[in-house]
Amino acid sequence: MNAKLNLAIAVAAGFAGGMLSQQIWPTPVHAQSKSGVIIRSAESLRLPVYLVNESGAIAASFTIDADGQPNIKLFDAKPSTAGSGNAPDVPRAIWSARGESQQ
Repeated sequence: MNAKLNLAIAVAAGFAGGMLSQQIWPTPVHAQSKSGVIIRSAESLRLPVYLVNESGAIAASFTIDADGQPNIKLFDAKPSTAGSGNAPDVPRAIWSARGESQQ
C-alpha cells in the first residue's frame, strides 16, 4: 500500500509541477529569434548555396555533387593562393559531410 501511495503522490506532484510551470513561465523558449531567415520547405532552397563571412570569403557550401548526392563543405577562413598572380584565391575545404579527405 505504501508503494502505491508513493507512486500516486509522485504522479500528482509531477502533474502539479507541470501546471505550475505553465503559469509561471507561459512563453515558450525559441532557439532562434523571429527576425532570422526562415526556410519553410526544401523547395525554397536552390542549390548550390554559399555562405559568405564578413570579409566576403566563402565559409560553407551546400551543393549536389556530380553523382547526385548532397554535400556540405566548410572552408578555411584564409583562402590558399592559386599560384599565379592573376588567379583568384581558392578557398580550401577543411571538412566535408561526405567524409572525403581534405588536404
